[in-house]
Amino acid sequence: EHGHPTYLAIRQANGSLIGVLSFTNFFMGIGAKIGYWLPREWWDQGIMTAAVGAACHHAFFQWNADVILASCFQTNVASRRVLEKNGFELEGRHQLVKDGLPIVSWMYVAEAPPFEVWGERAVRLNGTILCASSVRQGFFQVSTLQISFAH
Repeated sequence: EHGHPTYLAIRQANGSLIGVLSFTNFFMGIGAKIGYWLPREWWDQGIMTAAVGAACHHAFFQWNADVILASCFQTNVASRRVLEKNGFELEGRHQLVKDGLPIVSWMYVAEAPPFEVWGERAVRLNGTILCASSVRQGFFQVSTLQISFAH
């Protein structure tokens, strides 16, 4: 729904929660800001790169987003790589205060890719299974995004 945050769970095949993605400041046909979190024990396995890719594809092709924004701390190299691997480009930098200390945050943007065939898209990466699909019901479009990880 316009302006309401959307939270997406990343789960193991057994249903255990291992991470989360969120879209905030979302307006249908305009864009949103994506955020994500994954515990350290799940890092360096390509999980978040695949999950962000599937979530952004879903936002672009099911929710008609034109742009997706993201930010991360300059020191968070892994998060920057997740964004860059998914086509986000560095747009600018700004300074924040975290725990009373100044820290630089990098702002990224991804624009909707050229038109491609809409519909279900599934991605498999090192046991990660991502699926984005949508169903039209009357005047409303109900979208789902399933992300599960078999470890």
